[in-house]
Amino acid sequence: MNYIDITIVLIFGLIVFLVLFIFSFVNRLEFYKHKVIDKFSGIKIMIEERVEIIDTLCKYIRDNCPHEDNLIRELENLTTSFRNTDKINELLLLISKSRDILHDATKLDNTYDYLKDSKEYLGFKNMIKDNDGKLLFASSVYNEKVSDYNNFKNNKYISILSKIFRFPSYNYYE
Repeated sequence: MNYIDITIVLIFGLIVFLVLFIFSFVNRLEFYKHKVIDKFSGIKIMIEERVEIIDTLCKYIRDNCPHEDNLIRELENLTTSFRNTDKINELLLLISKSRDILHDATKLDNTYDYLKDSKEYLGFKNMIKDNDGKLLFASSVYNEKVSDYNNFKNNKYISILSKIFRFPSYNYYE
């Protein structure tokens, strides 16, 4: 065996090592990405529940609080926005927006005294509070996985690979 053969074997071995090295890190990035997506599915279930609550609440407000056209319009726009997007970061922003609008809807009993005695309205308030609690739990689990993904992805060498292979960025839910 001469020097040329040894050089070819070494170069080939180095190429194989680099390919395996890159493959292992890309595979790890995929693993973390799928963990984030998996944990977001818990948030997605809570979003679907929230949309159902908003739809029903909207009908209730339309029937019982006829002067709340702006709130009804905001609630309808919100459900339309939820249904028209599948992007994680956009849905997270919509959840925050929905919290503000639903907060306004739960204060209607300050304006309409008869709502204070309405079991249906009080049920909506409890469903919204329960959904917020579930979202808070699901988002804490999601944020933990986003943190793991971002920490791994932002490593000096891995960030180069993540850019080359176009791995997405995920925002934290706040």
